[in-house]
Amino acid sequence: MDKKGILIIAVAVAAFLGWQMYYGKQMQTAKAAQQAARAVAVARAAEVAKENPVPLEPVAPAPAAAPTEAPADQQIETLATKSAEYSFTNLGGGIQRVKLLDHLVDKTAGAKIVLNEWGSIPIGAVTETPGWKANAPFKITRDDSAHAITFERVDERQLALVKKFTVPQFDSQKDGDRLRDEYLLKLDLSFANRGTAPLAVPTYFVHAGSAGPLHRLDNSLFIGLNYFRESSNKFIDATWFAGGGFLFFKKPPRSVYPEPPEPMSDVRWAGVTNQYFTTLITPLVDPKANSTDQIAQRGVGVWAQRTRLTSEQWRALGHGDPGTTEHFSVDGALAMGGFTLAPGQSVTRSFHILAGPREYRRLREMNDYQAELLDFGMFGLISKGLLNSMNFLKGALGSYWAAIIVLTICIRSAMWPLQNRATQTAKKMQLLSPKLKELQEKFKDDPMRMQQETTKMWKEYGINPFGGCLPMLVQIPIFFGFYNMLNKAVELRNNGFLWVPDLSQPDTIAHVAGFPLNPLPLVMAVTMLVQMQLSPKTGDATQQRMMMFMPLIFIAMCYNYAAALALYWSVQNVFSIVQLYVTRNKEAPTLQRIAPQKKR
Repeated sequence: MDKKGILIIAVAVAAFLGWQMYYGKQMQTAKAAQQAARAVAVARAAEVAKENPVPLEPVAPAPAAAPTEAPADQQIETLATKSAEYSFTNLGGGIQRVKLLDHLVDKTAGAKIVLNEWGSIPIGAVTETPGWKANAPFKITRDDSAHAITFERVDERQLALVKKFTVPQFDSQKDGDRLRDEYLLKLDLSFANRGTAPLAVPTYFVHAGSAGPLHRLDNSLFIGLNYFRESSNKFIDATWFAGGGFLFFKKPPRSVYPEPPEPMSDVRWAGVTNQYFTTLITPLVDPKANSTDQIAQRGVGVWAQRTRLTSEQWRALGHGDPGTTEHFSVDGALAMGGFTLAPGQSVTRSFHILAGPREYRRLREMNDYQAELLDFGMFGLISKGLLNSMNFLKGALGSYWAAIIVLTICIRSAMWPLQNRATQTAKKMQLLSPKLKELQEKFKDDPMRMQQETTKMWKEYGINPFGGCLPMLVQIPIFFGFYNMLNKAVELRNNGFLWVPDLSQPDTIAHVAGFPLNPLPLVMAVTMLVQMQLSPKTGDATQQRMMMFMPLIFIAMCYNYAAALALYWSVQNVFSIVQLYVTRNKEAPTLQRIAPQKKR
């Protein structure tokens, strides 16, 4: 591999590593956002009768501690499916908790994943100011025949709010229907004016509950608010609230998002998410309506607020030792546009609530850009292809570790001809190293002439100097595609391999002086060194020493990452070693064989 190839690879990997290290440092140094109380400045227009919908007004952040009404007894009703158990509360009129029956926190504890376990605001709570009076009491009614829970409340303005939650009951055997409906609830909101005067309903917020860490290894960079607006999605992670920045561009801690308030339009969905699970609110629009009316039926804003989790909360919920890292949860809500009700008039708005795993296939079936929640980045096409291939192979082989190994072998087999050509090119360049040194010495004072003579020599011996770089340049997008895909692949959770209990987590087997001992990244580095020793040596000694740092760079990237990535890279290193052994006994090139025959 020539100098240009080495520099391309080193710069690409170093740039990506630098990005990861920067944000990792931001996460580690993040401090809890100040929960300063702020005055609520939302104008209440209940006495003003208007025939047109109320436009969105900038909403001030909710105070850290909202006043409560007179205490009310809590009533809990539970509905369950084969996949989830939903606990509904009359305080706030929504879903207090969602227990995912098919997903464990980890294999050893045996505890089920619980969504909104850190939150005090129910999923589906409706307020006119986000986070404010979110636990008002409702009358609760259960209908087992319809698999539904209904809440009703009439406020002092004689505005009646009826909320009906219908849990999923899918009878279809089609895989697409199961994926779409398994964790999908329907929420119908009915607003009715029971007074004698017109009633203006201002912008209101539908809460998605709270997202937080599943265990102490969870990264705050994956916890936050996600929403899709107009034609792109946006993710606000928990570290955003800490402010921070770089050099002279630092920002103070922030209490809520957005700050300052930002009027929006055409928000297709919004929700809270951690690395592998989510609660998404999607307004249902009339498919027969024109594009303008559809936009009017979608969200008009979002809201999010971060809360620091105390060690007492952590232990009280059975999560064991929280460690020394700060942990946070993020509450979120979707804002909907207001309207005016005449006496006796009612308006109904419907939503889908997805409370479950962030599976690409499931999100894609929802068919309203929900798959963008995963945000695979610039190598998204590769990540999606790898994820679909891995799931297909898992179905055929029965395990994800086998699927990763077979997928790696398939990729490397497809690259076999390209790798052989690169190896032969490297061998030729190794043979020409003495001649290249002669040229460098002869024309050391004339760089342009040296380049011309070098190019002429490569052409004479039929060498493409970039040929040796092609395999690595192809592997880089695949590596980053795997890297981004494994960040989001909930399918890998609690799927093990030999000593690895969970391929989505580092394969830590012990701690030495507080430092985790992860064998797979070390295996990856050793196999990489062996591969480099067997590969033809090109370039000068400085370039070769530079290449020896590559294993260290990859260890830094993979050491505390999902073990599945180190497994993939180790398998591909072993495959390359085997390929080098298989092809090493072929007729070795010599200067006489590769030099062109002179014409007589």
